[in-house]
Amino acid sequence: METILAVQDIKKSYGAEDVLAGISFTVHAGEMLSIVGHSGVGKTTLLSIIGLLQSPTAGQITLQGSSAGSLDSTKRAVLRSQYIGFVFQRARLVGSLTALENVLLPTWLFGEKKEVKTKAEDLLCQLGLKERLHYSPAQLSLGQMRRVALARALLLNPSLILADEPTNDLDSTTSEVVFNELQQAKERGAAVILVTHEKEYAARADRMFRLANGLLHEESVLS
Repeated sequence: METILAVQDIKKSYGAEDVLAGISFTVHAGEMLSIVGHSGVGKTTLLSIIGLLQSPTAGQITLQGSSAGSLDSTKRAVLRSQYIGFVFQRARLVGSLTALENVLLPTWLFGEKKEVKTKAEDLLCQLGLKERLHYSPAQLSLGQMRRVALARALLLNPSLILADEPTNDLDSTTSEVVFNELQQAKERGAAVILVTHEKEYAARADRMFRLANGLLHEESVLS
């Protein structure tokens, strides 16, 4: 089974505070890993380090066989754009763009293609946003904005999807839609890391970890 991500002894300190105290794990293609834990324990920090948005104090991230530690910011950005899809706690949509344009935003770096636009439209329709393609973020509900962000993360078929509380503050129906899309991405071969407070979704991952005192502890999942 192909290893998509290897996290090796990651540590992160802010002054005298050790947020992450030495975390190691691997994630393979077609695998979903969930991370739970109390607010403020460092889950989002860990996800940001994995996503190459910030650097660890110590340790190494290897993505698709490429070691990120020796790369400059430009090369890290290229690696991130090639392999990682993000679903942030906040949708982070551009207010001046439509829902469809926000989904297509990552493609503007190398030129939008007709087939990619068609796929973006299809993703939004699958997520129940057929009538909202040309709405601005200000015209969308929280759940709709979250689904636009999910479509953006899935558009380029990333090998690694990082989802930070993707179902938080959503109703049960919308939460299930969002989780099912992540599950389908996993089944297509992506590696998925899901950070969540919702034990129901965490337990549906292939492996579940709890972050506490700067360390990850594996827990059993429902069979």
